[in-house]
Amino acid sequence: MVACTIKNDFVPDLFVVKARAAIHSFRFARDIGFSCVELEGDTRSIILKLSGSDRVLGLIIADGKALSRFLQRCQFTFIPREGNQVAHCHAKHGFTLDSENFWIEDVLA
Repeated sequence: MVACTIKNDFVPDLFVVKARAAIHSFRFARDIGFSCVELEGDTRSIILKLSGSDRVLGLIIADGKALSRFLQRCQFTFIPREGNQVAHCHAKHGFTLDSENFWIEDVLA
């Protein structure tokens, strides 16, 4: 499992924040050599747009879909907000940071 916190004061709304987080996850996975990724999120619209075949997508979603194609396997999973408390605690902690913060646990061979 990998988690990352990046402080960004220039994102206009929650949808954009969550979509950009997904894109950053794909780039990070690609850069460190992961070939299989499971992206969990509590914003159903982003999960559906990333995993669907909807042709009417914004540039952010299109970028995420393009990056996910570099992976052998990419699974999108919706997690209700109540079940995603660790991610929210991690995000709150990110407001106190001045730089990126990465947490990597159990990399499978």
